[in-house]
Amino acid sequence: MNVSPKISRVLHTRKDVNNKSRVQIRITFRGERRHYSTDFKFTRAEFREIQGKSKPRYFTKSEIHKINKQIDDVAEQYKSIIDEMTVFTFGLFQQELDKIEEKYSLELFLLLEKEDKKRRLEEAISSANQYKGAKVSLKKHLGKEEILMVDVTPSLLRDYEGEARRNNLSSTTINMYLRAVRYVYNQCINNGYLDRSLYPFGRREPKYVLPKPNRREIGLETADMEIFKKAKPKIRKNGKGKNDQFYLDLFLFSYYTFGMNIIDILLLTKGMIHNSFIDTARTKTKIHNPVNLKLPIRPEAQKIMDKYISDESEFIFGVLKGNETKTNIKERTKAYVKRINRVLKTICKENNITTHVTTYSARHTAANQLLAENVPVGKISQLLGHTDIKTTQNYLSNLPDYNIKDEVMKIAM
Repeated sequence: MNVSPKISRVLHTRKDVNNKSRVQIRITFRGERRHYSTDFKFTRAEFREIQGKSKPRYFTKSEIHKINKQIDDVAEQYKSIIDEMTVFTFGLFQQELDKIEEKYSLELFLLLEKEDKKRRLEEAISSANQYKGAKVSLKKHLGKEEILMVDVTPSLLRDYEGEARRNNLSSTTINMYLRAVRYVYNQCINNGYLDRSLYPFGRREPKYVLPKPNRREIGLETADMEIFKKAKPKIRKNGKGKNDQFYLDLFLFSYYTFGMNIIDILLLTKGMIHNSFIDTARTKTKIHNPVNLKLPIRPEAQKIMDKYISDESEFIFGVLKGNETKTNIKERTKAYVKRINRVLKTICKENNITTHVTTYSARHTAANQLLAENVPVGKISQLLGHTDIKTTQNYLSNLPDYNIKDEVMKIAM
């Protein structure tokens, strides 16, 4: 080509509800411009910072470098397409893009990789790791570098499960990875790339049936929960001046708020408290399935909040400052979960509690307590923040019914 198209990056003028606009790759050729959207979204000020036109304020230098690398990768992909074209027109360029998109839609590993990248941009790291892990595991255990979606059959899925089990992967891990495969297969059907009759997953043979995950009963019996309520951890400081009682209080607060996740507890602000209710949304689901949580504040939860609330911070527990990125918040939460679990493990050891107790035990124990008090499943679903009551029913079916146990023990046999 005598004249090569010019490639640059710009920010779309249209803004979303968060005042952010999508980054576009602009291609200019003989006075004509076309814009191609990316998955990146920033405010005008953030984009200036990424472009190096203002001092770092919203991102660290390493984050800016990483973002620029990701955007440059997209631009470089477009440049590679253009370099291979003998004649450039926007129409022919679009045809090449469509071919690549079709390949992403019909090849399993590329599609898993696409979902991985998408979730990392949303900072849904745990979800992204599920897709990344699925890709690595299927490649390893099936010994294939490419699998067309039409070749994802019940037989192939059974082959993978068999090989994965021979390599000591648990039912939980296999279930997690193949749910990622199921998701991308459903996306292909929804986009019209695959016929629904080819769908390999099902509830019975000859379709492929997902293995049930290994579930540990981590809900606490009433007597054991009372031990945690009355425990007095040794006053030793961890982290930034916090002692073990603080970490135990976070666990108890989670229990008294019906299993509120630790990340949501750390994000809890004074502005979320209204008329003796906590008004918030679960961080775990608010990106794809936003659900507003309206939790009644029990006296025990209020007592814990009163211990830590101060005029120095808008956050109830004073761990966050308000200027952290999503990644920073998740890293901080992970550290606090680790410290809470250490305190819980110590209490278990000191009191001969054999149940494996973690931060998630608060949620399981609260759910079991609500069930024991005959609270309707619909209300339990609402308090747990589930988007589908079927999720709650499945959740409750895996909890031990200590009421039944107590009743049976009373019977003379």
